[in-house]
Amino acid sequence: MLSVSEATQKILNNTPVLSVTSKPVDADLVGYILAEDVSAPESVPAFRASIVDGYAVICTRLLFPR
Repeated sequence: MLSVSEATQKILNNTPVLSVTSKPVDADLVGYILAEDVSAPESVPAFRASIVDGYAVICTRLLFPR
C-alpha cells in the first residue's frame, strides 16, 4: 500500500501542468475550461425580469467521452 505522500507524488508526476491563456469570448471557446470565476460588471437586465431566469447551453459535441 502507498503512503499518502507517495500517492500524492505519483499523482503530481502524472498530471500535466495546464497553462492559462486569455481568449476572446466567441465560438472558439468550445472545449476550454475557466481558470477563474467570471462575473458581469452589472446585471443584465438591470431589473428582475422573471422568477425563472436562467441560461441554456448547447453543446454540439461530447466533451468527456465515456
